[in-house]
Amino acid sequence: MIYYEIKFSALIPDEKGDPQLTKLVSLVKSDHILIALEVHAKENDLIEYRVTNIGESNISDVIQLENEINKFHKVKIAFSEVTESGKVKKSKTYILIESNTTKQADEIAREYVKTMLVDCEIETVSKSPISEIIDNVNKL
Repeated sequence: MIYYEIKFSALIPDEKGDPQLTKLVSLVKSDHILIALEVHAKENDLIEYRVTNIGESNISDVIQLENEINKFHKVKIAFSEVTESGKVKKSKTYILIESNTTKQADEIAREYVKTMLVDCEIETVSKSPISEIIDNVNKL
């Protein structure tokens, strides 16, 4: 699955209903990025929005919790494998984990890497600017 990172500015109503300009970063699981963003804007009462950047993300997997925390941490995982020539090849992958704290994300990541078939280690766990995952492909 290819994920796309979208940075955009949006007018979002505050508690009083007055529009407030907010900068957001979202991750989209769709090849129909702009359509998915349009559906998302309508569902979330975005008065007006402007896309400032769209790019393919280096995230390879997303772990979301059922209680929708909407705080995400990016985890860098390093893999080492021995090639047929006997050389060690190192590669990295990134996952996004929904969690309240960096410590919780690290614990979830440690459980995640236990399921891997290759040797790997967690290099970093850091707070991500991503505020939500837009997954409304089924509504297109």
